[in-house]
Amino acid sequence: MARGLWRAYEDPNSETPFLKDGWCCLDGFVVVAGCLSVFSANTSAVKLLRVLRPLRSIKRFSGMRVLVGTVLASLPLLANVLLLLFWLMSVFSIFMVIAFQGTLRG
Repeated sequence: MARGLWRAYEDPNSETPFLKDGWCCLDGFVVVAGCLSVFSANTSAVKLLRVLRPLRSIKRFSGMRVLVGTVLASLPLLANVLLLLFWLMSVFSIFMVIAFQGTLRG
C-alpha cells in the first residue's frame, strides 16, 4: 500500500494512479481498517470491518472481479424483484392474519 500511495501523485510511468482505481481504494480502505483494529482499543465497530478482508482477493483474480462487477450491475434489477417479493409477502401475511384470527393462541 505504501508503494501505491507513493504512486498516488500521477506517476508518468503508471497506467492509472493508485487513488483513481476503485479496487485499489477498496484495498487501501481494508488495510487501514485492519490497522485500526490492531491499534485501537476493544472497539467492535472496527472489528466489524474485518469482514471486508476477503474483498482484497478480488483484486488479484480477474474472473472474480468480473463476477463481482456483474453482481453489482444487476442490483437495480434485483430491487424490482425484492419489491415484488415484499408485496407478495405482505398480502400473504394479511391473508393469514385474517384466516387464523387468533386460533393459534394456546
